[in-house]
Amino acid sequence: MALNLIMSASYNALLAILLYILDKKTAFSKTPYKLKQFIIGVLFGLMAIFATTTIGGFDVGDGTIMNVRDAAPLCAGLIFGAPAGIIAGLIGGIYRFVAVYFELAGTYTQIACSVSTILAGFIAAILRNYMFDNKKPTWLYGLGIGMVTEVLHMLMIFFTNMDDAVNAFEFVKICTLPMVIGNGLAVGIAVFAVSVIGREKFGLKKEQKQISQTFQSWLLICIVIAFVATSSFSSVLQTGMSEVQTNKTIEMSLTDVFQDILDESNDNLLKKTESIKEDVAKRILNVRVRKNVTLEREKVAKEAGIPMASMSLLTGETEEACLEQAKTILAIAKAEANYPQVKDGGEVAHVISGKPEDQFKEWFNANFN
Repeated sequence: MALNLIMSASYNALLAILLYILDKKTAFSKTPYKLKQFIIGVLFGLMAIFATTTIGGFDVGDGTIMNVRDAAPLCAGLIFGAPAGIIAGLIGGIYRFVAVYFELAGTYTQIACSVSTILAGFIAAILRNYMFDNKKPTWLYGLGIGMVTEVLHMLMIFFTNMDDAVNAFEFVKICTLPMVIGNGLAVGIAVFAVSVIGREKFGLKKEQKQISQTFQSWLLICIVIAFVATSSFSSVLQTGMSEVQTNKTIEMSLTDVFQDILDESNDNLLKKTESIKEDVAKRILNVRVRKNVTLEREKVAKEAGIPMASMSLLTGETEEACLEQAKTILAIAKAEANYPQVKDGGEVAHVISGKPEDQFKEWFNANFN
């Protein structure tokens, strides 16, 4: 991670040194001002694009690249001129916005990063024209401007993701320190390197002291604005995080209640199913038992010679019980066969004859039908 940022910052400084030497030592200095500003702006715009890639930055997740992209338009504007800074900022910002659709960058910070890079170009242009009298600042100013611009970048991430304040806070917490320091050093080193090449003295001249006073005044204004913005944002952030936490708590509670109800319903359903299962099993068992008893009775009746029509007289539940009953029935039937059938008055009405089976049928019909 640190190596990529250092490499990108070094390339940014090397580009500034190269262009400065070309502008001071070669025929490039005779190039028309507008064309020169355009060329410098495009080159620093390409540097901003390089910083957006995973080679010039570090992927922290969801395609979002931790980078020093904003340093490119700041260097172009502060060192070489306002138009160059604006052009570089537009190129870097537009690329950052479009890169999402080619899956070269993440969507979460798409708007914030695009706007911040464009804004960095305009900040450099405004400061060079209205604070530094169209001259490049000292490296300390470059360091401070780079860091302040990156703080605005982080705030922009918050403002464009207010509906997801928790994740925005986590992202800013991870990226703020390396990106603020990285962009500040990238601009400060580039300005310092150019000053060394140009053999400029680092002491404060009278006009630089005036610039310093102006810078301090603007810095105070920026601090006040930042304090108000930070306070307002903190209030909104805390409210948003509270709402998010409350919603999560309610959602978890509802989920737990639903799960409890579901578990209880499943338990009741399981108990009911087990009860039905046991009742059905008992009924099946009873049917099987009754069927076996019936088969046993039929078997005993057949073996004992009891007519099937009279099988209902067998009430035993086991084969032994049915055999005992069959013996008793046959004994009774045999005994009854030895008594003549008489009417009142003692006259014989009918004498049973024939086989025992036929005698039993006649006896049974006479006494039970």
